[in-house]
Amino acid sequence: MKKLSNVKDPRQPGKIKHKVAVLLLSGLLSFVFQKTSGREANRELTTPTFLENLKLFIPGLEAMPHQDTLKRFLAVMDLNELEQAHIELIIEFIKSKKFTRYLIANCYPLAIDGSQKYTYDFPWAEECQRRTINGEEQYYCYTVEASLAFRGGLTIPLCTEFLNYMEGDVESTKQDSELKAFRRLRRSSRGTFRN
Repeated sequence: MKKLSNVKDPRQPGKIKHKVAVLLLSGLLSFVFQKTSGREANRELTTPTFLENLKLFIPGLEAMPHQDTLKRFLAVMDLNELEQAHIELIIEFIKSKKFTRYLIANCYPLAIDGSQKYTYDFPWAEECQRRTINGEEQYYCYTVEASLAFRGGLTIPLCTEFLNYMEGDVESTKQDSELKAFRRLRRSSRGTFRN
């Protein structure tokens, strides 16, 4: 919670009801409990029983924010700060040897993989990749992600790079590739996880 509290709050101070850490925690819990919509998260993460149990872990928690509040906050916050808080937390876990029992051959196993996130039949952003299947144009979001991949199936994402149509050769319709995205990922994360 302390790392999440360090993220700068771009909201107007007089209108703040929930602290940054509580907002981000509600978003994390929505993903952890695999809530498929804001409405479902509002319904299930604000029940009295859930709040009482959560208060056992987070003293001083008064209420969970509405998911619309989280959505508005995420729209204006600097996502780089959230990424930095995430990286600092992982580095802290590594330094405090929290992952020692999960090491493989006394090493931190790193997995790098590409995955497709969304597919639509319309271009929702100029960066999305394009392809034609059965004469139909598809637009999709593709990422290359580096994760710690421990034994027992535990994976912790470290950093993500999105494939970007504009990074490719637009004139010859040659799109961005996983290899190019991997190189950008390597450049952007170089030095972050060194001793």
